Amino acid sequence: LAHAGVSRWVHPLLHHPLEPLVIVEGKFDYDFWQEALRLLRPKNPVQIVYLQKLDEEATGGVEATRAYLKENRGAVKSREKAAPVIVVLDWDAANKKGSFEKLFGKGAPFHVIEWAETALNPKLGKSFRGIERAFSDGLVAKAEAGGANIGRTKNKTLVVAQEDYGSVKSLLNAAVLRGLGDQDLLHARPVIEQVLT
Repeated sequence: LAHAGVSRWVHPLLHHPLEPLVIVEGKFDYDFWQEALRLLRPKNPVQIVYLQKLDEEATGGVEATRAYLKENRGAVKSREKAAPVIVVLDWDAANKKGSFEKLFGKGAPFHVIEWAETALNPKLGKSFRGIERAFSDGLVAKAEAGGANIGRTKNKTLVVAQEDYGSVKSLLNAAVLRGLGDQDLLHARPVIEQVLT
């Protein structure tokens, strides 16, 4: 609309000024959050985005997200306190929390939530990087039924070889997009509820 001259350009960080804007790490995280919110139907809506939805030319990733927020601090600071920007860091990027918090002073409409170790599926090993380590046994079983190459250690921890991880992630995402049930949020629910409160 802005390009057509119908309305003025609005910064992507300000598109939903009355709802919290939740930035997740990537497309697959976005898909999971969208399906989880569809299932939970929160009373107070939130908007979920990832970096490429804010900036089509962005490459994605934690550092690129941090750089984007650093460049656009003014837009973040102009949001209402009741509608902050919330960055959700995957469990394997939790050590980056401090670098995000340093971008904004206290009182800014900005929060960082790190995915807690207690909100992960204990059966999935560290080779399940990112949000996938919080997926339910049921989602993993659906991915395996679709051909995901997932192994098991002697102590029955599920693992994925690095060279197989891209295809396993895609099959897990396909399982997510077929719809989530309550059991699929067994591990992720504490983080989701933290964002929604």
